[in-house]
Amino acid sequence: MRWRPLCALTGADPETLSFLSGDRYDTAPARAFAERAGLRMPPAERVIRRWADGLVGARFGAGEPPREPYGFQDVAGSRTWVVGGRDDPEYVLLHGLPLDADSWAGVSGALDGPALAADLPGLGRSAPARSLADWTEALLEPVGTRPVLVGHSFGCGPVLRYARAHPDRVSAVVLVAPAFLQAPAGWFARSAAAVPVLRRMSAARLGGGLGVPAEAITDLRRPGAARRVVEAMRTAYATRDELRVLLGRIEVPVTIVAGSADSPVTGGPAVVIRGAGHYPQLTHPGEVAAALRAAGGRTRPGPPRSARG
Repeated sequence: MRWRPLCALTGADPETLSFLSGDRYDTAPARAFAERAGLRMPPAERVIRRWADGLVGARFGAGEPPREPYGFQDVAGSRTWVVGGRDDPEYVLLHGLPLDADSWAGVSGALDGPALAADLPGLGRSAPARSLADWTEALLEPVGTRPVLVGHSFGCGPVLRYARAHPDRVSAVVLVAPAFLQAPAGWFARSAAAVPVLRRMSAARLGGGLGVPAEAITDLRRPGAARRVVEAMRTAYATRDELRVLLGRIEVPVTIVAGSADSPVTGGPAVVIRGAGHYPQLTHPGEVAAALRAAGGRTRPGPPRSARG
């Protein structure tokens, strides 16, 4: 750690690392005492991972951590940031661009049951995955309930594909500001030229342009994040027709939620939130939560789905 090139990379002063030492001490007496007292050392790897999860959850001191449980989990080969339990959620929340799972915090707190949210692969704090469809399948594999699946904008795609493939495992679908039912974004937002612009633009300026708080889009500073957001924009544009067809084939009830100040939504009646733009879960979380509760209460079937096997 005191190696000078590494210090130059991390910005650490070698003199501040003088506490590092190669000395070794015999811990056998301490271990013997702990054994007699019935004390057990927790697994070091688990402790370190929980500590790291805590740092990431609190944005390294810049914010408040989400409600437990939260942390990184392996989902289809992706180290995925997950908020909420994966066994019994009543709501599953997938975010849009350029947000992450934290964008649902206000909504989750106003719901009438447990919610599961996750950073989509390659976005937010999650590592990329080989396939978004496989990732969605793996994320919901442990779920033993029939939750309401909720997608915002780009997140509507994986929600629709999963609901189409597994109607028996879903009670309802809610699409919040579905991008595929709105006018497409301009060509520049989908072009390679947008990558350096996104990377260099301050969070305050970008948030002001989108109408969202700056702290909601801090993940764009991660290496490769801006590029993956632009790639997701291109994917969203290329799959518009596919998702429109898929919407008509969903076998569970579908609710569309739209902001009155957003681009108009086609494809059916919508629950309109007055004064909201493209990100109502951030600006009007109470109203979005009310729409989700209504969707869940209207369609909730009998007992939860039994465990598979």
